[in-house]
Amino acid sequence: MPEGYYKPSWWNYTAAFGALYDPGSEVSTEYGINAWIDGGLSANKLVLGLPFYGYAWTLANPNDSAIGAPAKGSAITDDGDSNFSTFFSMATQPSHRSSFIESSIQRARLYGFHGLELCCVKPDTSTTKMETMGILFDDWRTAVDRESKNSTRSLLLLTLASDYLLSKNSTSYPMESIQRNFDWVHIVSYYYHLPTMENFTGAHSVLYDPSSNECSISLVYCYMVSSHSSVMYKFIAQEDEKDPRNKRQLLLVILLPTAATVTLVLVSTTWYLRKRARRNKDKFVPAVKILFLNHFPSPS
Repeated sequence: MPEGYYKPSWWNYTAAFGALYDPGSEVSTEYGINAWIDGGLSANKLVLGLPFYGYAWTLANPNDSAIGAPAKGSAITDDGDSNFSTFFSMATQPSHRSSFIESSIQRARLYGFHGLELCCVKPDTSTTKMETMGILFDDWRTAVDRESKNSTRSLLLLTLASDYLLSKNSTSYPMESIQRNFDWVHIVSYYYHLPTMENFTGAHSVLYDPSSNECSISLVYCYMVSSHSSVMYKFIAQEDEKDPRNKRQLLLVILLPTAATVTLVLVSTTWYLRKRARRNKDKFVPAVKILFLNHFPSPS
């Protein structure tokens, strides 16, 4: 994890949050990698992740903003998070909603991202807030489509990182709007039990818990949403992965589209070659051997 080297809450000066190389310090990604390799770990087993976020310092002198400048602490909260009331306040006001959407698209284009993801907004007990969220999603998709058309650039992806529970009490996410507007949805399948929230131990990200709804598998839909389509594909995780029906269904899902694709390619190739042969009867046509795979054995 090449990040978290310096934080405003730890140091009284600015510094690179995740420096790849620092010739004057041991606090760098390069130093850490070499330390692990020198300690005996194979380089093939090292995986390097790069952070795409940082921290903000309150400068002791606003005119001194260089690396290593004196600082008085954090300028914003460490993760830059905003609470849900701020989000819904933005979503309910058309002008604020428009500003949020336009600025998000501008930032994505400025830094070369392929899409945008709205992260970790949980379902609310207020039906009005959920309806407002759906309007935001509709406006966002409209703006993304318009920007791509006007700029002739590739369409930005829109994705949602959602709570693992679809609904709260009797209110749920605006599913129809999500289906229309997002390319896919990430299920945030963790934070089930935290030391700051409960006075007992619990699995932070348990896959299956027969005594509770707090699990990644069972009672939860993992779904992919196709934008510009009325079709939603839902894949329900099975409790027993050894169920032979699952294996047969998986084989059919893989084999049937493959068989159709191969057959289409071979038929098209044969048609082209026969047409070419008729046009060139007096010319030598090299032999072509084609293996037709027009059937597959039934999955066992």
